[in-house]
Amino acid sequence: MKTLLLLLLLTTTQAMLSFNTSFGSNMILQGAPKRACLYGTYQDETNIRVTLATSTTIEAEQDGQFWNACLDPVESSLEKTYNITVMSDSSNVTIVNVRFGDVWYCGGQSNMALPMIHTISRNRTVQSIVNESKYRKIHSHGIAGNMNPDQSWISALDAASNCFESRDSCALFQYSSTCWYFAQSLSEYVTDRPIGMIHTSFGGSTIEQWLDNATISKCRNATIDASNGEWHESRVLPYLGMSLKGWIWYQGENDMHGVFGNSALGT
Repeated sequence: MKTLLLLLLLTTTQAMLSFNTSFGSNMILQGAPKRACLYGTYQDETNIRVTLATSTTIEAEQDGQFWNACLDPVESSLEKTYNITVMSDSSNVTIVNVRFGDVWYCGGQSNMALPMIHTISRNRTVQSIVNESKYRKIHSHGIAGNMNPDQSWISALDAASNCFESRDSCALFQYSSTCWYFAQSLSEYVTDRPIGMIHTSFGGSTIEQWLDNATISKCRNATIDASNGEWHESRVLPYLGMSLKGWIWYQGENDMHGVFGNSALGT
């Protein structure tokens, strides 16, 4: 295993470091030609610099208690894995088994959140992963909503490993079906690169809940409601600084407010 080391040198021995929760072991980071960006928090305000194992030094940007740094582009590879360590003179945090490939963000309402357990092809997908070694380049991560549990970054094989024995503890069956099948199609027909999927949707949500008020105020027929921006801070901002290949969105019905057809709303 090749090690990619991030050394954060702080001027105080009391500082504590952490990665943002969007990062973790077994994850996929965006590969070349893009630069993968990493970020997190530290306890005290201090000057930070980032040094790679290749001896390349990167100055980390600081904003209050937050740090961020973008790596030089790393080529995509199924075989190469990396450990990434954030280190100060008093503490360190390491995420392991990291690959570089393409990262996609999935959001929206219940059509995106619908778990794999409710789809016809779920058992065939598990068999393909476990018995045929297909789709193993896919790694997934998600945050809990009203239809899906929290899911730390996990490989397809680990997510599907016990699905036939216990549906309730099967990580793959609890994951967004739209998000997963999108990745499955990419893996089968489009790319050989590792694929990282991030799922954040919430059933019954409106688009206004995913936007900040400054953005909503510029939209026609936008709903003014106390819930506006509710998911922006917890489901969008944690991933805003990540380098992504792209995003997919499944949203619409709950923004019709009982009206069937956009023409009736004048949109």
